[in-house]
Formats: sequence, structure tokens, C-alpha cells
Amino acid sequence: MANTHNLSTRKFGMRDKICYAFGDVANDFTFIMISSFMLVFYTDVMKVDGAIVGGLMAAARILDAFTDIGMGTIVDATDPDKSKFGKFRIWMLRGCIPVVFFGFMVFGGGMVASAPLAVRLIWMFVTYLLWGSVFYTCVNIPYGSMASAITDNPDQRTQLSSFRSIGATIAGLILGTVGPLVVYVEDEAGNTVLSNGRMMAFAGICALLALGCYLICIFGSVDRVYLPPKKKEPKEQRDPNEKGIVMTLLTDKALIILIVGTIFMLLTQLTMQAMANYIYPKYYGNTTAQSMAALIGSLAMIGMAVIAPKLVQIFGKRELGIFSMFGGAAFYLLGFILHPSNVWVFVVVNVLAYAALGTFSSICFAMIIDVIDNAEVKTGKRDDGKYYGVYSFARKLGQAASSLVSGAILSVISYGKLAGYLEQIADTSLSAEEVAAAQSSADSILSGIFNATTLVPAIGFAIAGVFLIIYPMKKKVVDANAETLRLRREGKEQ
Repeated sequence: MANTHNLSTRKFGMRDKICYAFGDVANDFTFIMISSFMLVFYTDVMKVDGAIVGGLMAAARILDAFTDIGMGTIVDATDPDKSKFGKFRIWMLRGCIPVVFFGFMVFGGGMVASAPLAVRLIWMFVTYLLWGSVFYTCVNIPYGSMASAITDNPDQRTQLSSFRSIGATIAGLILGTVGPLVVYVEDEAGNTVLSNGRMMAFAGICALLALGCYLICIFGSVDRVYLPPKKKEPKEQRDPNEKGIVMTLLTDKALIILIVGTIFMLLTQLTMQAMANYIYPKYYGNTTAQSMAALIGSLAMIGMAVIAPKLVQIFGKRELGIFSMFGGAAFYLLGFILHPSNVWVFVVVNVLAYAALGTFSSICFAMIIDVIDNAEVKTGKRDDGKYYGVYSFARKLGQAASSLVSGAILSVISYGKLAGYLEQIADTSLSAEEVAAAQSSADSILSGIFNATTLVPAIGFAIAGVFLIIYPMKKKVVDANAETLRLRREGKEQ
């Protein structure tokens, strides 16, 4: 049953949470795949310097500043009455096929691996740009905004955010556990290397899985809250003292602090994921441990996501976020201090950090809706698409910064020379002194990989925690805003 605005009367329940979670499973079958493997794919298979890869990915964020906010504007202006899929899911339906296609084509670069550098760079830039800046934006902005239409209950939105986190974690679990076992092989010298053909095949399978998950989310979700299309007011009807949306966004303290904290969180988390492709195969020489760390860590994050809604009811989102960030920082600092030679000790430290981080990851998407509610209470206007567009752009900045940082780290520690040193070590025609010099240089690079994999997360998560301390959306503010908006929609506000 539905009313004149195509709003469902179906009671909010498990179906809503599961179908919504499938949206982020779909997102992360391409997002995490690219975040985890693109850098190592281009440095090891395509033979492109890590700093160049990171720089190109960072440069793409300039376009994102326009596409994310532009897509938010389009979503806000969409009339939900013109489609049975409402104002959000209709855009997901339009963009789901192109986004998975270009997500696969990022790794299709293996087809031009022997081409001149200019061809490889053009392929990398064009495919990444079309995937991330255009079509991922087309599905992710409406997906993140649609929670406002599914329910207006803060606790139910937290549940949606938690299940979204579970969905992302499931995708990460599959990519993190199965991926390394599939895409890495041993070369003739016994070194662990990324396989071009296997990586392309794995990317194709992930693309097909992503498409199926998008369709489950789109067709299984419903709208319960009517959010009318945002129409541009004629100049003569505007209040001259009213701030425009750009100034509103730039002066919204809660939004700015959440954005900065999220950038540091994502920068750190994705750098950590990217460096896992170097510390396990190169430093420890153990991709099985990499898979197990991803598996157990993902299960720990799912466990935290399951209990997060209950913890939010008691403590609040901001308070849990603070614990999450400083907890993750503490465990990575512990790893740096212990500097374990045994890979399984490092796995334990990594899993404990994952568990701590799982709390914030499960609630961060509900926090942006709290910010949107707060703005509506103050201004009387709602801009889900624009706010989420800005938030999405911030998340992409974190992603790009992680690629830039990871690429810079690899350049600083001279990672590109590691393969040459390993060949010298295995070369029986060299003198003992030459082999020893090569071993010393290789050890220095490997040590740099370890230090970066532990210290960067410790610092980054601590900085994100500091910003959450000054984040103004405490539990009592969130609850008061929700009640105000409920009364306003029912016409009962005093």
C-alpha cells in the first residue's frame, strides 16, 4: 500500500536494513577493490611510479568538487512523485551499470601494460575519473541521502548506518580475504607478485557482484518520508538577509568538523589498507596472514556494528566516535613499539585496531543526517543531496589523500628499487660484499614499509579523534532536533 506520494506503509524492519546494506556492499565491491589494489596494480604491473598514481588520483578530486555537489543539487531538485523509485533510487538505477563497468576497466589497464607510459597514464586517469568522479557519484550521493526518506527516526537511521557499515565490511571481508589469495602468485625467484590476468578476472567478478547488490538495494528499499523537490525561488521572493546554500555549508560548524574528522579517518584507514598490500607480501612474505587479518578484522568490525545502535542509545554517536578513533590509534602505536617479527602478533594488533575502528565506521553515515537535521531546525530548509554531496566529496578527499600519502611513502622509502635489490640478493654471480649491500638496502626499504604501516594510522586516527572531541552534535542535541522536526512535520510545533 502507498499514498499519493508513493510512500510505503510497510513497517520499518529487517528487510529495510538488509536491502540498504546491499547498497554499500555494491559500492565497496568497486571502491575497496580500487582503494586496496589500484596502487599496487599500477606500481607493480603497469610500472607507474607510486607518486604519479597518487598525484593523478588526488587531481581527480578537483572534478569531484563539482560533480558531488552538482549531483546533490540534481537529487534535491528531483520530484519523487515522477517515479516509483522516488528521488534517490531512480538515480542509483540509472548509474549502477556504468559504475561497475568502469570500476572493472580501471584494472583493464593490464591490456595496455606494455604500451608507452603516456598510454598507460591516459588509461588510468580516464577510467578512474569516469568511475569515481562521474558514475560512482551518480549512485553514491543518492544512496547516502536516501536514508532520510526511508525513516525519520534517529534510532532507525543509526540502524541503517550500522547495517550500511556491515555491508561495507562484508565487501571488504571478501576483497581482503579472497583477493590476496587470488591475485598474488609466486614468480620464478619465489617472490610474491601481483598477477595481471588474475587481477583483471577478479575485478570482473567483483563488478558483476556489485551490479547484483545494487539491484537488490534499489528494488528492495522503500520511501516513507516525503521530501519535496527543492525549487529555486525567484529573486523577488528571496529574503535578502538569508544565507545561500554555499554560505550555509561553509559556516555550518558541525558539518565542517565532521568533514575534517572524516577526512583524517578515511585518509588513515585507506592508507592502512593500501599498505597491507606491501607489509604482508613484502615485509612478512605471508599473504595468508593478510587474508586472515582481513577476515578476523572484518568479523570484529561487523560485531561492533551490530552492537553500535545500542551503544549509541546509551552514549551517543559523538562519544562512541571518540573512543573508536583513539582506540585505533593506541593499537597501531602499540604495534610500532612492539615491532613484532612474528606476522601473527602483528595480525592480532591489526585486528584489535579494526575492532576499535568498527564503532565509528558503523555510525558515521548517521552522523551526517544528524547534521542535516540540525540545519533544517535552524533554517527551516532541508538539503539532503547538497549536504551529502559535500560529505561525499570530503570522503573522496580522504581517499585521494590516502593514495597521495601511500604513493609518497613508497617514493620516500625507494620502494621501486626493492625488486632490483632482491634480484641482486638472489644473483649467485655477485660477491658476498655486493649481496650484503643489496640486503642492507632491501632491509631499509622493508623497515620503512613497517614504520609507515603502523605510525601513519596511529597519528591519523588520533587527529580524527581530536576533531570529534570538538564536534558539537552531542546526544541531547540530536534527540532534541529529531523531536522538533517530528512535531514540525505533524504541524504541532509550538
